[in-house]
Amino acid sequence: MKYAHHIVMLAFVLASLASCKTTKSVASALPNGQPAKPLSLDNIKVCDPKIETADFSNITVAFNVNGSSMSTRASMRIIKDSIVQISIQPMLGIEVARINLTKKGFLLLDKINNRYFTADYDSLLTKINLQASFYDLQALLLNKMFILAEPPSPADAMIPKLKKSLYYDGIILRSKPSTGIATEFMLDKDSQIKLTTISLPTVVLRCFYSSFTQQDEIVFPFKYRLMLINGPQINEAEITVNSVEFNKKVKINTVDLSDYKRVDKIEQIIPN
Repeated sequence: MKYAHHIVMLAFVLASLASCKTTKSVASALPNGQPAKPLSLDNIKVCDPKIETADFSNITVAFNVNGSSMSTRASMRIIKDSIVQISIQPMLGIEVARINLTKKGFLLLDKINNRYFTADYDSLLTKINLQASFYDLQALLLNKMFILAEPPSPADAMIPKLKKSLYYDGIILRSKPSTGIATEFMLDKDSQIKLTTISLPTVVLRCFYSSFTQQDEIVFPFKYRLMLINGPQINEAEITVNSVEFNKKVKINTVDLSDYKRVDKIEQIIPN
């Protein structure tokens, strides 16, 4: 469980996928050498595919935390607006820990020592001076737009609320800072979100999306790089998922918590 703390904090996470069936890389160049259309701040569109469920069955997470590097295998299942379940499986597919994110809060299950910790997001994320809701974390994982502290809404409805500017290869959309909190999205020329930044007075969380690939009808980033900047400390995680299915039936694993001992502090499961 040594690095599970950083899995929890850096990765509410995930996504980089590679399906073994019908995926194909999305080329950034236009066919026949056609020049890209000039970028404009008029009629901005953001790619916002409909994703009701996602089953990332094989993910590799590589960490660089406080100068130490490691990697672990994991899986993640998402049912939109309901639950995100992350399973940590370092070796041979044996689950050693499980993280459940729901609208009510967070559950960390230590399957090795039969213990669990549960809390709401405010008490958990205060440890890294970050503020976010379930919907914000879900949007971050699914490469979608969100505005901190606001109810979820389609991308088209959010765009009029954001400040807009051009950069050399795309468009930047920024929320109006409120009490020191701001969210920023960098779009590429194909209207994909390539960078999401959450800025607070003392911490910045950045998520870089790359290797966009078409999985059936959905274009999705196959690589994520999360960077958590907390004062002078910078921690990073890179996520690569080797298989995924969208909008199929997803099975969420349940557990009888009466078989586990509840602890009052997350540090009782994950030492700092």
